[in-house]
Amino acid sequence: SATSTDVTKLINWMRGQDAYDTNVNGNTTETRRWNFADPLHSRPVAFTFGAKLDTSGNPDPTKPISKLFLGANDGTVRIISVDTGAEEWAFIPNEMLGQQYELAQNPDGNHFNGMDDSPTFLVNDINNDGVIDPTAGDKVYMYIGMRRGGRNIYAFDVTPSAKMTASTDTVTPKLIWVIQGGTGNFAKLGQTWSRPQVVRIRAKCTGSVCDDGNPATDDSESRMVLIFGGGYDSNEDSAIPAGTDSMGNAIYIADALTGQRIWWASSDSSASLVLSNMQYSIPSEIAALDTNNDKSVDRLYVGDLGGQVWRIDLGDQITSGSNGGTSGYVFADVGCTGGTRMSCSATTNQNRRKFFYPPDMAQVDDPNYSTSQYYDLVTIASGDREDPLDLLTSNLSPVQEPVHNRIYAFRDYNYNLGAPATTPSPLTESVMYDATANNLGTLTGAALQTEIDTNVKGSKGWYIDLKQASAVTLPNGLTTQWVGEKSLAKTLIFAGTLYVTTFVPANDSTATATCQANEGTGRYYAINYITGAPVYDLNGDATLDRYAVVGGGIPSEVIIVIRDAGVTGLVGTSGGAAATKVNSNLPRYRTYWYDE
Repeated sequence: SATSTDVTKLINWMRGQDAYDTNVNGNTTETRRWNFADPLHSRPVAFTFGAKLDTSGNPDPTKPISKLFLGANDGTVRIISVDTGAEEWAFIPNEMLGQQYELAQNPDGNHFNGMDDSPTFLVNDINNDGVIDPTAGDKVYMYIGMRRGGRNIYAFDVTPSAKMTASTDTVTPKLIWVIQGGTGNFAKLGQTWSRPQVVRIRAKCTGSVCDDGNPATDDSESRMVLIFGGGYDSNEDSAIPAGTDSMGNAIYIADALTGQRIWWASSDSSASLVLSNMQYSIPSEIAALDTNNDKSVDRLYVGDLGGQVWRIDLGDQITSGSNGGTSGYVFADVGCTGGTRMSCSATTNQNRRKFFYPPDMAQVDDPNYSTSQYYDLVTIASGDREDPLDLLTSNLSPVQEPVHNRIYAFRDYNYNLGAPATTPSPLTESVMYDATANNLGTLTGAALQTEIDTNVKGSKGWYIDLKQASAVTLPNGLTTQWVGEKSLAKTLIFAGTLYVTTFVPANDSTATATCQANEGTGRYYAINYITGAPVYDLNGDATLDRYAVVGGGIPSEVIIVIRDAGVTGLVGTSGGAAATKVNSNLPRYRTYWYDE
């Protein structure tokens, strides 16, 4: 029912004019004071296109030209100049135009969700000089999903028209394709929370260039692709247990240049790889591993919202419409402790764990704590990102304890290339070592060795309960050690230390710890990745600690920054960036690269 005048007024408002005269001064063409919506979950990504020129006319590496890319909840994707903070470009997809008028009226009510995911990039810098030169064939592509805003993924060519040599140089992106979730080849794609990972895989060779001429052999080629989870189903918002999901319960591989689906896994009978227990949405990024160092990913790990961790072994003959020798299975299951999948009818609400964030992995040589010296370690921590205050349990009648979240380190002894000959049973807590009591960090001598020989060596990994040492009273009146601590970020293994950040909702003790009344506390754990024992004295009391408080609110994961002067660990909190303990004196080695 909008008139052409209405449309013009709305477009002017979207462009930053005070088209509705909100300050009642009679001027509808002036610039509004604030024209930047919240990037609630979208993390800005800085990309360096080149460098300013030195006096000899060469790029000066100390003066980079960088842009920030991010999404915002007015439905825009934006490019910001790092030098000036000025917005240089913005894009609003068709799907977001319908909410612009309501945003313009500044209503009370629920928070709007727009383009609330973080971008990722594919870079082809042909001569690897750090300068994007389109005349030399260099290319840059950006990909971004919608998170709560919708079910699509957008791809842009963000290659500049010329080599950038000044901070005023800009880039004008081109929209090259859109994956539309909920239809066609992506019918199972839910809210696009899972940021696409840009990787190489081995795929079936379809051209003469890589054909060795022997019809008895299956030829493969390296192919650049996007790998992402099926996303989120809002079915998970409203109940515990939520039941199985109708969307998001999938893993996709798509062509990075066209968006065409190449391969997918799901419980759906039409999937390239049918996995009957893949019934729960996968909002997490996919953790990818190259097990044989051929520069192509051949194994995937990811958790789902049913407390399962999946392992996918990629074949080298993947192609559209073909499984390509790929297989998969439930590697671990810590969300169904009673009853059988899919009902888990004897599982308490407290054991219905969810994985919203990806695992980290390390290839381990461990002669001291394992009967088999070599294995891949898969670390992950549980927590419900959409119920950080545990309302799903505290609002039950009678009220209940929050979910019992944990930090996990699973050992995968089937670490060789390819799937094991016999599909192993999912790892559960019954075959893992309970490291909560920190016996490996406190026992000594013969007692320590007995603990290792009796309880640790034969285990399939370890876990730590995210509970308090002593009981605390929760807002719902319960007094318990389980206070709702949960991990809402990905784990990180660095220099033999496992870093995990967690969030503790407000209770009768958190306000004292942070001097904040309502936002809860953020913690970070720094523990030995093989044993779970503390590594550093985090609070300055001359004893080793597993965790320290970094601030209020929900913390980010630990970010490692490596500079010439050393290594820094940072965590984002509501009060800004907080430093973490990290080994800053690591040895550095000269490395080499080759191109083929």
